Amino acid sequence: MKRANQISALVLLVLALYIGLTALSLGYMEKNVPGPGFTPFWISVFLGVFSLGILWESRSLPGTAVFSPRALKVLAVLTVVGAVTIVLSYVLGLLLSLTFLAGFIIRYLGGSWKQTALTTVAVGVCFYFLFVRFLMVSFPTGLLGI
Repeated sequence: MKRANQISALVLLVLALYIGLTALSLGYMEKNVPGPGFTPFWISVFLGVFSLGILWESRSLPGTAVFSPRALKVLAVLTVVGAVTIVLSYVLGLLLSLTFLAGFIIRYLGGSWKQTALTTVAVGVCFYFLFVRFLMVSFPTGLLGI
């Protein structure tokens, strides 16, 4: 785990630097009020500090294998499922695709059919009410208009 934590921390640190530089190019302050780069800049600062913390803490971890075969399999499956979700979102719409993604993940990670069904329905309903009704954010619709 030591090497995996070090790699993850370095990737997060590079991401934090990129976000911070991009945020500053958007403008930190505009007319004495926070500009569009204000929040992303501070997110990048915290992300950078936390990634340095991960890097610091990884010094004391044992140097075991980076990823177990099972972890690699789960990573591969979730990557493929994520790509399939993106493709499906063009046909079914993002809300329905994310609902199916949640159901698949629960089932793949060992949930029963009952848990899978309940989670799938709950995620769909919660996403709909939270984003569409409460926050008034519309999800991209697919070819089916859903």
